[in-house]
Amino acid sequence: MTRVAALVSAALLGWLPAQQAELRATLPAAGLVWGEPFELQVGVRWPGQPELAPLELRQLAPLQVELLGDEAAAAANGERVLRYRARALAIGDLTIGPVVVRAVSGAVVATSNALQMSVRSALPEPAGAIEWPGDVREPQSGGERQLVVVLVVVGGCVGLWWWRRPRRAVATGPLPPAEDLSARLLALPLPADAAALGVFYREIKALLRAHASQRHQVRADMATSEELLHKLPRRELLARCLGACDGVLFAARQPASDAHGAVRALAVEWIRGDPSVSA
Repeated sequence: MTRVAALVSAALLGWLPAQQAELRATLPAAGLVWGEPFELQVGVRWPGQPELAPLELRQLAPLQVELLGDEAAAAANGERVLRYRARALAIGDLTIGPVVVRAVSGAVVATSNALQMSVRSALPEPAGAIEWPGDVREPQSGGERQLVVVLVVVGGCVGLWWWRRPRRAVATGPLPPAEDLSARLLALPLPADAAALGVFYREIKALLRAHASQRHQVRADMATSEELLHKLPRRELLARCLGACDGVLFAARQPASDAHGAVRALAVEWIRGDPSVSA
């Protein structure tokens, strides 16, 4: 029986026209300030006082609200009052509502009026008039233009002097004789085991780089084998020597024992046959 009565009540609520609700606020006499609390009420009149669904608070945006009470007024009209503590989180002229009040069945019980209010900032007003910065597009004064011209001229003179300044000559002594490096190559002991193999070929390559740096002004210590072959003479002979060294150092090759002396002889031949040595 109770379920039938609830269904009949919901049907009547959906069929009868929606009634008006009243949205009202008690504002401070000095005006409403951002973030300060005030009381907001939603009054609903409806015969029979149906059970109301919780009010959708997003309808009161940009107010932040907190329910204080749900009361039935003592007046004969049987008004039902929803009381809220509200705070305005925006400034300027605001329009709150209209608010739709619904029963628990989802039927619209009443629709309120829209409430107008004006909210001012909580920050104090500036003491004096606001001074806005000037327009950056305005032409500069005569003194500023002259300063810019002087700085440009001085900077140009400094740059021209720096570009045309006399370079200090680098003192270069006589080049060491190439025979010193070939003698060091011949003095290298042939590797007797795998531990000495890398040391032997690394020393050969280091002596070849040293010769290239002394005789050809090449940063051989920073160049790869391919770069050395592009910059140095007698490329075919040098390629055979560097290729044998790189094979041991980077590809872990194990040449035959008679190959060590042959590679050393190639390095000595390349150094002694260098055109810069014979010149």
